[in-house]
Amino acid sequence: MKRLGFAALLLLLSLQPAFAEDRYIFILIARGNSYWTTMANGIQDEAHSKGVTSIVYNTDSATDAEQQLTICQTAIQSKPKALVMSAINASIATQCFKMAAEQGIPFADIDGAFSITDAQKAGLKMAFSVGSDNYTIGQESAQYAAKIAGKPNPKVFILEGTVGSLQARKRADGFKDKLKDLLPLSDVVASISVNFDRIKAMNATLDILQRQPDLDIVYAANDDMALGAAEAVRTLHRETQIKIIGVDGTADARKAILDGRLNASVAQLPYLMGKRSVELAIDASTSHKTGQSETTATPVLTKELLQSNSDPVLQYVR
Repeated sequence: MKRLGFAALLLLLSLQPAFAEDRYIFILIARGNSYWTTMANGIQDEAHSKGVTSIVYNTDSATDAEQQLTICQTAIQSKPKALVMSAINASIATQCFKMAAEQGIPFADIDGAFSITDAQKAGLKMAFSVGSDNYTIGQESAQYAAKIAGKPNPKVFILEGTVGSLQARKRADGFKDKLKDLLPLSDVVASISVNFDRIKAMNATLDILQRQPDLDIVYAANDDMALGAAEAVRTLHRETQIKIIGVDGTADARKAILDGRLNASVAQLPYLMGKRSVELAIDASTSHKTGQSETTATPVLTKELLQSNSDPVLQYVR
């Protein structure tokens, strides 16, 4: 598998069209983010195992929708055997996949950002979607929050992801709905977007703690934000007071859980998603089947679970 910078990708696709039909293209998000790096590793390993060529490209940030659309346009011109993308937002998914459909290229979602139902509503026949159920992730986070709250009326602060992100919206909605169901007296004191950014999350948590010194729980829609919140809590010496829950199950988050800086992370399995996306893309390029939806497990990683290593699904936590 080749992982390329934007300029290098454009050059490669323009100079080598004769081989493009043998390629599978995967468009991910946020270069340097460990979650997407792990997903790319899953793609790489499975592509190597299957003897196919894959190109993975990441946008420079989690918010650069225009760049992602440009990458999609260029990728489609190279006529890959299949195009798999985690779209930054629904608009980008719709535009990109419509262009792929016009060229007869099988297209698919990875990471559960754009569901089969979303595609159908846009008049598209998507080959497959593989990823986590982000609304369920929010619900599982709320169930764990209710379990560790220690009171019927906890004060809760929610750190959302990027405005317009389908994943962020579903995680926040799932959490709020389930928390209200389990703890009707709970108080969500604020729910704000900090673009999945650790530093912004730290500053936002410092700010909310000035206004809500008796805060009980922080729920962050990804681990980077959870780690930022943990740093703010540590700075103000509130470690024994405030419980923090993240999402993704990254290596940094797992270390923080074992060190006691985070209480839990609802893990996604990006490595497994990457592997399955290659298998499904190969199948889609030959069978032309559409409408397959596959949801990966989302275990709640706690210190006890990580130390016991008792769940077989942990083999895919990377």
